[in-house]
This record gives sequence, C-alpha cells and structure tokens, in this order.
Amino acid sequence: MSEHRTKDLYAEFNCNFFDDIYNIQENLFWKHIGPGNIVIPYGVVCIFGALSSLFVIISVVRTAHLRNLRNYFIVNLAFSDLTLCVVTGPLTQYFTLNLFWPWGDLSCRVMASVQAVNMFVSCLTLVLIAMDRFLLTLCPVKWPLAATAPIICYLVVWLISLLAAAPYFFAVSSEDVHMFYPWNHSHSDALVNHLLL
Repeated sequence: MSEHRTKDLYAEFNCNFFDDIYNIQENLFWKHIGPGNIVIPYGVVCIFGALSSLFVIISVVRTAHLRNLRNYFIVNLAFSDLTLCVVTGPLTQYFTLNLFWPWGDLSCRVMASVQAVNMFVSCLTLVLIAMDRFLLTLCPVKWPLAATAPIICYLVVWLISLLAAAPYFFAVSSEDVHMFYPWNHSHSDALVNHLLL
C-alpha cells in the first residue's frame, strides 16, 4: 500500500511541477506578445531564406554560364545563409520560445559558435563582393580576377570567421537550472508533448 501511495504522490508531484513550469512560461514570458507572434515570422523567414539560398546554389551548379569566379562569391553567401536558415534559425527560435537548452553544454557552445560563424561569413562575403564590384568599376580593364583568388578569399573568410567565433565557444555555456530540471532529461520530447496536449 505504501508503494502505491508513493507512486501516486510521485505522479501528482510531476504533473504539478510541469504545470508550474508551463504557467511560469505563459505568465511571465509571453504575457503580452505570445509565442505565435514569433513562430510565424521566424518560420516564414527561415523557409523562404532556405529555399531561395538553395535555389541560388542549384542555379549556379546546374547552369554552365553562371559558373564563373565572381558568382562563386554569391554561392558562398548562399551556403552561409542556407546554414543559418536551416540550422541556427530554428534552434534560436526554439531557445527563444522555451528559454532553456535541453541538449547539454557542448551543443550549446557549438551552436553559439556556428551562429557566429554564419554571421561572420555572411558579412565578410558581402564585403568581398562589394570590394570586387568596386575594383571592377574603378578599373575594369586592370582588375582581372585570378583563378585562385576566390578560393583563397573563401579560405580567408572562413578562417577569419572561425577565429572570430572561437570566443563564443568559450564564453557561452548552459547550466542545469533546477527549476527546469525535467527539460534536461532524456525524455524531454515526451514532456513537451505532454505539456502541449
């Protein structure tokens, strides 16, 4: 009989605890704006960005006259944006909506670094495109692009981006917060489904 009573108390404690977590999130974090105001625009931007970046990459790969050295700058930018829209965008949205990270410290550090790398690669690639266009406009005859220049530029862009994003790996961390302890458990998906139903 005491074992049966313990199971009932445990089930009651768990359900109440999850309700408390849900109420904290609903009442404190989404009182005025609601999660729907974030999910839809984020989803539209991520889907549209991923599809358009994929379209650019496929177009350049499949069309022979588009495969030139300058268009590979655009492909590099599209690849960075595709990674941003497919990987870091949805995970950032998840973190924003839930305010916790259930996948551990290492994945938290890696995702922060990947997000920073994507941002730096996009920005530096735009700088390279602008510099190339400027020099092409300034001296069109004297500015031939060497065959190895884009490859060297890509390597430099990615290397600088990795180095610039390295501090994110060491500065960001996730910690177990006892109030949200169930979310750091291996059964997080089942718990989320339980709360949503």
